[in-house]
Amino acid sequence: MSMESTLLDTTLRAALDRWSLDIDGRALAQMGQHFDLLLTANQVTNLTRITDPVEAAVKHYADSLALVRWARDEHVAVRTVLDIGTGAGFPAVPIALARPDWSVTAIDGTAKKIRFVKSAAEQLNIENLTATHAHSSHWEDAPRFDLVTFRALATLPKSLATATELVTPGGWIVAYRTMDAATGDTTDMEQSLTALGLRQVVPYRYNLEHESQTLRRVLSVFRRATKS
Repeated sequence: MSMESTLLDTTLRAALDRWSLDIDGRALAQMGQHFDLLLTANQVTNLTRITDPVEAAVKHYADSLALVRWARDEHVAVRTVLDIGTGAGFPAVPIALARPDWSVTAIDGTAKKIRFVKSAAEQLNIENLTATHAHSSHWEDAPRFDLVTFRALATLPKSLATATELVTPGGWIVAYRTMDAATGDTTDMEQSLTALGLRQVVPYRYNLEHESQTLRRVLSVFRRATKS
């Protein structure tokens, strides 16, 4: 392991211990390898501004795994997951490594980012991860997924409208957000949800610890209505 991946591994393990989230050691090692690949690729292609391993462990990898923690705590069973706008592979790569029983698809409209994710998946032998160059709003012959997630997209109503077209009836949409953004939701959101056939469930709040800071995060969770 490189010095960077060792620091990432130590920090990530501490974060997951605070959550009592048990992740296989091989999967954690592969996350460190993914970070090494990311640092190398980032020298040529701008994939991430976070290159410090301690910061990346918290803000990229632990943050991504909050969805796995949510699924555990809320007893949510899924088989297929879509990550819209994956960038360098967040949250898709950590999720796929942590949950090899889930089939994870990562899409992004930027070809160079998808090339990196696809290459990393091949090098790390992540068999349950598929990387596809596609725009979520006009993805031809797109399948539907049990769960659709995104970390940084357009406004929430617009993102939900896109995600609704890609989630199965009865499926879940999970948006990674800061606490400030989530508390800024207005009553207008209810009208949007009704039109989309979505129901918002209790948000899932969690904290990330970075240096002396506590970063307050939330997963905004929505469920699509089942067919009548």
